[in-house]
Amino acid sequence: MASIGSREPVRRVLVAGIARSGTTWITHALRECSDVSLVHEPDNDRLHPEAAVAKADLGLYPLLRPGDPAPAYARLFRAAYGDAVPGPVTGGATVVKSVHAALALDWLLTEVPVDAGLVVVRHPANVIGSWRDLGWSAHAFPWSDERLWAAVADPGRHPGEPGTFVERAAWQFAFLADALVRTAGERGLTVVDHEDVLADPVARLRDVAARLGLEWTDAASTWVSERDRAGQGYEIERVAAEERGRWRTRLDPDDLSVVAGVVGRFPSLAGRWELPRPAPGPHPVAD
Repeated sequence: MASIGSREPVRRVLVAGIARSGTTWITHALRECSDVSLVHEPDNDRLHPEAAVAKADLGLYPLLRPGDPAPAYARLFRAAYGDAVPGPVTGGATVVKSVHAALALDWLLTEVPVDAGLVVVRHPANVIGSWRDLGWSAHAFPWSDERLWAAVADPGRHPGEPGTFVERAAWQFAFLADALVRTAGERGLTVVDHEDVLADPVARLRDVAARLGLEWTDAASTWVSERDRAGQGYEIERVAAEERGRWRTRLDPDDLSVVAGVVGRFPSLAGRWELPRPAPGPHPVAD
C-alpha cells in the first residue's frame, strides 16, 4: 500500500450494488482500511445537485452501453477519483460507491477505468422488503426502454411498467442484479453476497479488502464489531445473526412466489438465493 506523499497513483476501487443491499455498511468498513478515502454515491441526485444535472436526461438508473455518449455522467466519477484536481493525485486508495450505476456498469468501467471493483448483492426478499418498509414505490425505472427487456421479453414486445409494487420491485431488483452479476463476470469484478458476509463479518470483510488490494486494520475490525447491534431504517447498525435469515419473514408467501418467478427468468441469478418454487401461471409483465 502506498503511503501518503508517495509517487504511486491512488488505487481506484468501485463498489456497485443495489439500494438496501448492504453497500453502505461494506464501504464504511472499507473506509477504515489503511489510507482509504470514501466517496459516497457521487451519482445520487438526491444528495448532489451536480448529479441531478448530469442525469437530467438519463433518469435515476442510467441505462448505458459502451460507446453511448454521457459525458456529464462520466465526469461525476472522474471527479470522485480526483481527476479534476490539478497535478498528480498520489497515495492510498479511493473507494467510490454507487447504487444507481448497475445498468451502466459496463459503460462506466470503459469510461472511467478502475483498479478493482466489487459488486454487492443481497437476497431479493430482504431488498424488496426494505424498499417496502421505507415506502419506496419502484416507479422510477426505465420501464419503457426496450433494451431493458431484451433478455426476457419476446422480440417486438413493448412491455410497460408492472402493475403492483411487488411485481415492480421484483423486476427492478432482477434487472439490476442481473446487470451487476453479468458485468462482474465479464469484467472480473469480485461479487459478494450480503448474507454471506453476515456469517462472519470481520473475517469476510477482511477477505474482501484483500481482494480489492486494501490493507485491513484493527480499526476496521473494531468498526465492524461495534455495529453488530440493533438498528433500523437507514441506520447501518444491525445484529448480524438476526439479519441472515430475515428474508424468510419479510414478504408473505404469495409475494415471495412472485419474486421467485421473476428472478427465475434470469439465468445469471439462477440458484443464487434460496427461494420457493414459484406458483403455476405467468408472472405478469405489462404490455
